[in-house]
Amino acid sequence: MPPSVRARLGAMALFLCWNPAVYAQLSNGGSVRVHVFIRAFIPNNHPGNPGYIRGIPNHPGLFVIPSPGSDVACFMTDNRGFSDDVSASSRVVTEFILVIAGNTATVEKANNRDLQRIGPSHKVDCRTGVDIVPPKSASTANMHLGTPAVADGLVEIVVDGRANNPIPPISPDIQYGGSFTFNTNDNTLRFKGSVAVFPAYEAYAQVEGGPLTTVFQSPPAPGSTAFNLIDLGTGIAKLQPIDVSVKLAVTQREDCSDYYPLPDNYPNWNNCVQVGSSVCGGPSQCACLRSQKLVTFKCAQGTYQQCYGERGNGCKGN
Repeated sequence: MPPSVRARLGAMALFLCWNPAVYAQLSNGGSVRVHVFIRAFIPNNHPGNPGYIRGIPNHPGLFVIPSPGSDVACFMTDNRGFSDDVSASSRVVTEFILVIAGNTATVEKANNRDLQRIGPSHKVDCRTGVDIVPPKSASTANMHLGTPAVADGLVEIVVDGRANNPIPPISPDIQYGGSFTFNTNDNTLRFKGSVAVFPAYEAYAQVEGGPLTTVFQSPPAPGSTAFNLIDLGTGIAKLQPIDVSVKLAVTQREDCSDYYPLPDNYPNWNNCVQVGSSVCGGPSQCACLRSQKLVTFKCAQGTYQQCYGERGNGCKGN
């Protein structure tokens, strides 16, 4: 037996031994979905630079940073600390789902949210928190998400998130960038890249709707302010390297025929119409074959769900 074949068989055996949930889903033609989001936010405190972020008098929970050249104008922070709440206020967000099926991987939106998002900037009165000018959101034109690459059980995708404050005439970019690599052999996710020294950055991930796992949390660097984002036209910002790997908990999906038992005598139901369908391989709560979708049928006698692989449904194998 050639060494390359032995190596692949050995890897497969290790895959089965250490990762039965992912193995079962991929080997039966199903898919594995890895939800990832990385973002930048201006926190409500900065222990490394006391006084730079300050509260608004008589407004508990509201915090600002100073606007250059003004004693009255400030910019609102995101008024929070680290959080795995996907809806938490942020400056810049990249969020996606890696859908892994065999030797292929694609990207999907999470609950139809935009893959790349930017929160509105607020220039406010430092004393009251009232907007001085209308809020404004920067463009996502400088944010990029690569095409997933798959090899030997590793799925890698490159992210590049950057945006500036659109209210001043000129302002530097907040930025993060690097690659996420999911190892289907041991359920680990690695981020290797960098973030700017200001503000705060965080990333979280989960597999198949399992518990969210913190990938990293990076506070503002000691002594840093928004001025430290300025690169003086060199294109080289002050960055902090990050290289971290975490293990993601995997929840094995049961077969959809068990999760949604078929009604008695359903083959004899009439006036049935298809009213909905899942992604290829089934929804997050149960598994179909990769060539099938979980289809919802509405009939005169009631409604039922069934894995169904009609030709031309867009799934691999059809």
